[in-house]
Amino acid sequence: MYAHCLDLAHAQCCVLTRLPRVAACPTRIGKTDRKVLHSWSSFTTGTRVARGCRPCANQYLRARRVSQAAAFEAETAHASEDNLFEDADEPIGVHEPEPLPLPDALPIALVDEALPIGCNSLFDMLLGTTSGLVSKFLQIRACHSINLGNWTNTGDQKQRLVIYTVPVKKNALGPSEAACIEQYTVTSKRAGGWLVTLLVYTPKVPFGDTFHQQLQWACQQEGPGRCRLRITGQVKFTKGCFVKGIIQKASEEGMKEAYQLYTRILKEEVAGQ
Repeated sequence: MYAHCLDLAHAQCCVLTRLPRVAACPTRIGKTDRKVLHSWSSFTTGTRVARGCRPCANQYLRARRVSQAAAFEAETAHASEDNLFEDADEPIGVHEPEPLPLPDALPIALVDEALPIGCNSLFDMLLGTTSGLVSKFLQIRACHSINLGNWTNTGDQKQRLVIYTVPVKKNALGPSEAACIEQYTVTSKRAGGWLVTLLVYTPKVPFGDTFHQQLQWACQQEGPGRCRLRITGQVKFTKGCFVKGIIQKASEEGMKEAYQLYTRILKEEVAGQ
């Protein structure tokens, strides 16, 4: 058994553990912390701190709490990319989130579907880095040189790049395939819905530096386990060109055809959940 600490014993303990000498503290040491404290003092100094040496114990416990807090902070700071979107769908019957207010739709209507799936589950299905739907969609379109980037924090927003090469129909401009760069930006995301802006660039096609496609992916909660997905788009010209009408028509037809296929695959995936 260890004797209760006298001032001399405490002074000796402080020397051994290299802790500053402090005034005696009336707080009792818990049984579990006493065991840890004894093990700690034996490991660091070869001498156990007496059971009654409360000043030394308090010094140790404070250091231990700081160490645990630092370890927790380091662990959360290195969270994986998959934890960037860690919010889940609201439990059915517990709380009905307010639907996310949506901005005005863009001119070209592409998708407008009510789906039996929660907003965040739909986000993971459409935009998750391991989404099988995305891979299936690109494979059916015979895309190659595919690079599905991870979500990253850019300022106060989350962004992702998807790069691939897709075959295109014969047209007046001539190319048989186009290298596409898709830039996704999450502008809003909560339990009641989410909003994603998608910019599609095709820099290597003729006049590819004069335009890009802008799409708006909007999802809104419509009840427990249900949501509505609305995708609209437009062709944005950044420079003038004499074939603007041809580009507008070809881009619009290409978007509509691609999203008809996308809608079919999406419905199949949701039905299989």
